[in-house]
Amino acid sequence: MTKKSMEDIRAIIDPEGWLRTLREYKVSLEGNLATVFLDYDMTKATPEMGTKARGAALTRSESQIRDCEWRLGEIQNRIDGAADGATGRAGRRARARG
Repeated sequence: MTKKSMEDIRAIIDPEGWLRTLREYKVSLEGNLATVFLDYDMTKATPEMGTKARGAALTRSESQIRDCEWRLGEIQNRIDGAADGATGRAGRRARARG
C-alpha cells in the first residue's frame, strides 16, 4: 500500500472547514498571546522571584510571545491565500515583495 503524502491527506479537508478552523485558531492564539503577555508582566513585577529565576521565566515568555506572533502572521497569510482561492499563494507573494 502506497503511503499518502500530507498534501493528499490535506486535499480531503473541506476548504470552508479549513478556513473556518484557521480563523478560530487565530482567535484562540490571540487570547493565548494576551495571557502570555499578562504572565510576562506579572513575572516582571513579582517580588517573590529571584533575579535568576525571573530572567529565565521572562526569556521563556518572550520566546512564547514571539512564537505566537509568528504563528498569527502565518495564519493570516493562509487566510489571505484561501481568500485568493489558493492557500498560501498570497502569503508567498507578500514575502516575495519583501
